[in-house]
Amino acid sequence: MKSKIKIVLLFLVAVVSITAFNVLKKDSTKYNKIKQIESSQSEDKINQESFSDYLQKVSDDTNKKCPMTVDENTRLDNTLVLSGNTIQYNYTLVNFEKGSVDIDLIEKEFTNIILNDVRTNPGLKIFRDKNITMSYYYKDMNGDFVYNYKVTPDLYK
Repeated sequence: MKSKIKIVLLFLVAVVSITAFNVLKKDSTKYNKIKQIESSQSEDKINQESFSDYLQKVSDDTNKKCPMTVDENTRLDNTLVLSGNTIQYNYTLVNFEKGSVDIDLIEKEFTNIILNDVRTNPGLKIFRDKNITMSYYYKDMNGDFVYNYKVTPDLYK
C-alpha cells in the first residue's frame, strides 16, 4: 500500500511541476511577444517597466485562473510575489493528509524534476536571466503545510 502511495505521489508531483511550468511558460511567452512589439515602438517605454511589475502581472494573470485543478490530486490555489524577486506557487494536495505524504521521496525525486525543468525550460529563460527564485508551497487537504521547495539562482545556474 505504501509503495502505491509513493508511485501516486511521484506521478502527482511530476504532473504538478509540468503544469506549473506550462502555465508560467505560457505567461512568459505572452509577455515576451508583447515586449518585442513594444520594443519596435518605443525602447524608452520598455525600460520604464520594472521586472517586479512583470512578476506581479504574471502572478495576477495566473491568479485569475485560480483555483486551478492540476490533476485529480492537486490544485493550484494562487501565486504570490514575495520579496527578493521570488514568485511562489501555492498548491493543495486535495486527496492527501500530511501523515500520508512521503517527504523523503519528494525531496529525492520531485526536487530533481523541478530543478531540471527550471534549468532547461525555454519559457523560464526570462526568470533565469533575472535571477528569480521560484517557490513551490504544498499543503494537504486540511490546509496543513507539507513541503516547500525554493529554486534559487544558485541552484539553476
